[in-house]
This record gives sequence, structure tokens and C-alpha cells, in this order.
Amino acid sequence: MHTVKDLKRLQLRVSAFVAVLLALLVVLLYLLHIFKPLDYLLYDLNFRLRGERPVSGKVVLVLMDERSAAGLHRTRYWSRMHLAQAISHLKDAGAEIIALDMLLSVPDPDPMEDIALAGAIADAGNVVMARVATAPGVGEIFALPLFQEAMIGDGFIDLTPDTDDVLRRIHFFHARPLEDGSLQLLPAFSLEVIRAYYNLQYELDFSRLDCFRMGVPPDTIELPYPELIINFRGTYKAFPAISYIDVVQGRFDASIVKGNIVLLGSSLTADKDFFQTPMTRLGSDVGRDVSAGLALNVERIYTPRDLGVACHANAIDTMLQRAFISHMEKWPTAVAIFLVTMLAGIFFISSMAVWQETGVFFLLIVCVHAISFLAFFKWSFSIDTAAMSLGVLSQFLVSLFVKKIFERRTAHLIGDMFGKYVAPAFVSELVNGRVEPSLEGIKKELTILFTDIRGFTTISERLGPQKTAAFLNYYFGRMIPVVFRYGGTLDKLIGDAIMAFFGAPIEYEDHAQRAAQTGVDMLRVLNEIRSSGIEGSEGLNIGIGIATGDVTLGNLGSEEFLNYTVIGDTVNLASRLEGLNKTYGTHILVSERTASQLQGFALREVGEVLVKGKTNPVKVYELMEKGEENAH
Repeated sequence: MHTVKDLKRLQLRVSAFVAVLLALLVVLLYLLHIFKPLDYLLYDLNFRLRGERPVSGKVVLVLMDERSAAGLHRTRYWSRMHLAQAISHLKDAGAEIIALDMLLSVPDPDPMEDIALAGAIADAGNVVMARVATAPGVGEIFALPLFQEAMIGDGFIDLTPDTDDVLRRIHFFHARPLEDGSLQLLPAFSLEVIRAYYNLQYELDFSRLDCFRMGVPPDTIELPYPELIINFRGTYKAFPAISYIDVVQGRFDASIVKGNIVLLGSSLTADKDFFQTPMTRLGSDVGRDVSAGLALNVERIYTPRDLGVACHANAIDTMLQRAFISHMEKWPTAVAIFLVTMLAGIFFISSMAVWQETGVFFLLIVCVHAISFLAFFKWSFSIDTAAMSLGVLSQFLVSLFVKKIFERRTAHLIGDMFGKYVAPAFVSELVNGRVEPSLEGIKKELTILFTDIRGFTTISERLGPQKTAAFLNYYFGRMIPVVFRYGGTLDKLIGDAIMAFFGAPIEYEDHAQRAAQTGVDMLRVLNEIRSSGIEGSEGLNIGIGIATGDVTLGNLGSEEFLNYTVIGDTVNLASRLEGLNKTYGTHILVSERTASQLQGFALREVGEVLVKGKTNPVKVYELMEKGEENAH
């Protein structure tokens, strides 16, 4: 049979096993990328909490907006003559690099416009053009040869969002197989712009695993590998912007573009060059408080998405400022997840109340995400925290479940043991917390019952020790359940005597009635014991004394041992009444106070008794069932 201590040890072992198992399971799910969507969401939340950051001031946007489309009478395509004029005006204004975020792969119906544009590109000597690395069903798309001859470089503008359709990174290179079996690495549009801005040779050094160098020493730039996590400074509003029509017509402040990188791209909804980013996903003010010419089209349809050209601008600005975001590697993250989840295993061994554990749970969650945000805010260091949070949550919830199971098993065990002393109904009430026995003595009206076997000394001498023990076990096994049946509390067994009280710890208004019914039923059980044939039951007789009055009730004893019992004159009176049955030749005697509270019984006054320490005698009544009084 298990003890409470055994259950505690078992609970500790089970808790440790479950805590480790949960930690390993969470790590496994992380390695299987189950938490990736939630990690993406928390990553984007860090951006929103951090807010916008200052840009370098070296990137300027020229937006082909609705005002430009209307003012320049755009039909299906932008006029390449207007584009040539824009490039010339930007060059004259001192733009360091002019990057065209647009494809010029199809000849214009008017060849002269292509020639004029190629001439403007060649004359500027600083134009970077766009290409597509992988177009569905087509493959590569690149600028016309006459434009390629005039440009200083080109890069692919393919932007690949993550699985949740949010753009967070760009790939630096696209590998194109050559006829000789080797691979040609084509640079991304933003990387080519940076190379041109720093006037670097397209020489690559991949000797390190975490980064690569571009250029020929000493003129090199070091960038993360294999991709750039874009450190978004904000939406397109974070960058200085000029309407395309103003550039075409030469009506803009030249100081805005002088010495800077100019990105020219579309903001028209029809061109569908929009992406959801961490800065827009969780709500954005894209397009607000900006002139209608620049923002109306964005605000009306594409909120919360940002311009594709602004995404390139953010990537370029990330490299210009060296504001690279680093991400905690997979295996160190897995170790951190395991440790955090194991730390949350304190819920299994904690003796705190549920509300306290809930507070600790929220504290752990807040700490995990506060550390994550602090690392992102101060050091641009990204940590996957979804698995950590869910690990803490799983430990919290499973610990409640495990503790509940063991609480029930412990309560059941205690109930089994305690139920041998008090009524099962009381055990249920006590375990469920609806009864709280006082740890100090209190004064309370109760009814006390004493019963004793007549001539027990003679019986025990005749039976001997072993048979006497067997007889008593049988006797108590039949009598004690009668006490419990009527909600009584077994106080103690005194040799062959039984002491019980009614009305505590569960309060009953009819405690005297319950005690009287118990006494009557004990006599019925006595007849059954006599006819049972068990040795010692021949001629068995008992006396029962019942008294009602004020007693001192509580856990009495010492620090090492406590006994939930009653003391007082009423206890002495009940014991005295039990003994007086011999004198009066009765079976059940009750006090006057008990008799006054009874209904449905026959009562016969037999005399008075003086209790030790009292001057006034107490009337005594014989208790019988209705109809028995005629037999006397």
C-alpha cells in the first residue's frame, strides 16, 4: 500500500521525466520548423515595437506615381524619351548612382527613343539596371543589348517573400550554369548598386562561412552570407522622395540627389510592385500624411504593403550603414529552448498557489520576450522565441494536469486512511476544502456517544489474546460503520469502548437525533453479531450513553501529535450514562438535554445523576424505539 510519502516521491520522478520529455519534444518541433510562422510573427513584432530608424540619407527615391502618369500622358508604357530626360537631369544634379528598378527588355515601337535612352545612360556613366533571374515560363529577363553596353552593371530584382508572404531578406546571388559546366554568380540589384557606389571590382572571396568579401584589397566590403536580412528603417516614407514628373521636367532640388544613390521605380498599383514587410504587417501608416500624388494609390489598395523600390532601398541602406541583423544559429537556439523549457519545470515542484504560478508563468513569458526585444533593439540580434514561450506554456499546463492527478491520488489515499476514523462524507468535505477543522479549541454544542461491552474482561479471559483481537475487529467492523452512517466522528477506541461525537466538524442541527439513531441501530447490529456464530458473541451485551451539551472541540495535543477530539463535562456525562446502564438494567441512557431534542423515540425517565464538579443533578432517560416502551 502506498503512503503519502511514496506518492510524493513518485510525483517527483514523474514530474522530472515529463519536464525533460516536454523540453526535448519542444526542441524537436523547433528543429522541424513547426514554430516558424509564430517566430516570423514575433520577429515582425520586434520591428513594430522598435519603430522606424534614421536612414543614411544617401538613398533617394524617384517614384513613378499617378501624378506623373497623368502629367506625362502615360499610356501602356513610360516614354523612354522622358526616362532619358530624367537620367540626364539626375546626372546633372550630381547623383552618384542612378538605379532603374524597371525592366527594359522589349524594344520601344520608336527605335529613336531607345537610342536616345541608351545615349543618356552612356552619358551618365553611373546607371545600374535591373534584370530578372527566374521568370516563370521564361527564365532570365534582362535589358536590351544597347542598354547593357551603356550601363555600368545590372542585378536581379527578384524578391522572394518568406512562406507567410512577408519579405524579410534578399539573396545576394543567383547561380547561372554556363556551357563549360561552371556557375556564374549574378548579383542582386541592391548588391550591384552597392558595388557600383563603392566602385568595387566584382571579385568575391568566400573563404569564411558566415560572410563574404567583394572587391580587390584594399578596396573591399564585407557582407553577411548567404543572404541579407533587411534591417528595415521604415516604409518608403523614411526615404527622401521625388515625383518622377518633377525629375523629367527638371523641377526638383538638386541638393537632394547630389552625391547620393537614386532609385527610380513605380508606385502605381497597376504595376503590382508591392510587398508586405515587417514594418507594414502589423499595421502601418503607409501613405498617410503624404501628398496624394505619392500616396493615394498605395493607401487605397495596397495598405499594409510597401513599394518594391522601397524594399530595395532598405536593403541598400542596411549595407550602407552596416546595420546587419544577425540571427541566433539553429543549435544554440535549440539549447536555449531546452534550458528555458527546463527552467519552466519549476511549475512541477512548486508549492505555490495556482494564482502565484500563473504570475510566475507570465513573468517568464515577459522575460523571454523582453530579452529578445532588448537584443533586437540594442544589437540587432534576432532570437527565435516562439518555441521558448510554448515550452513554458506546455510546462505550466501539463504541470497543472500532473499535480491534479497526484492531488486526487493523495486525497484518495488520505480519504482511505482518514475514513477509518471519521465519516466518509466528512472526508469528502475535508478533501474538497469545504470543511476546515479549527486548529484551536472552540466551544460548541455537540452530542457525545459512549458504548461499552458488558463483561468484556470475562470474554477476553475466555477467548485468549488472538481470538479476543479477532472478536474485537469483527465487533468494531460492524459498529463503527453505524457511527459513520449518521455522520458521526469516531473520537477514539478505548479497549472495547467506542467514543464518538456528532455535530462536528460537519455541523448538523439534528446531531442529537443522529446520535440517538446510531445508538438504536447499534442494538440492531448487536443482535446480528449474537447470531453470527463468531466465538465470543454468545450473550453479548452493550451499554450506550448519549449526552448533549457544550464541549471544547479542536486539535488538542502537542506539536508532535494532535488529536481532533472533544473534552468537557458533557463527555464525562456520556461516559457516566454508559456505565449507569448496569444500574438501571437498560441499554441506552440519554441526558435530559438530549431527550429534549429528540423526535420519534420513546423516552422513559429513570432517575437523576450528579456529574462530578456539578451541584445540580441531571435527569436521565432510557431511550427506546417507538413500541418498545410497552415491553417494560
